[in-house]
Amino acid sequence: MKGNKLKVQITDRINQSKGAVFIARDFLDLSGRNQVGRILREIVREGVIIRFGLGLLAKAVRSTALGNLIPLKPLPELAREALTEEFNVDVVQRYTAWK
Repeated sequence: MKGNKLKVQITDRINQSKGAVFIARDFLDLSGRNQVGRILREIVREGVIIRFGLGLLAKAVRSTALGNLIPLKPLPELAREALTEEFNVDVVQRYTAWK
């Protein structure tokens, strides 16, 4: 029964989040690493979130064209969010002027 409660807590946190990127550490205040990991794998299988890198998860939607799961945001935006929000890295956009 505790697993169902934990799953609801994690799913609610994902749905209420303004961000699109998550890592397991975001949920460790709810339970231990093993339980959180198991629940996140279940949520991935259900198509609520997808894995897009080692330890990185993102909100997902179903593509209207092909019907498969795709990230809610384009990969460059997910990468920027992961670096800035999860790992506190300053990201600057490189500007190249063509002459």
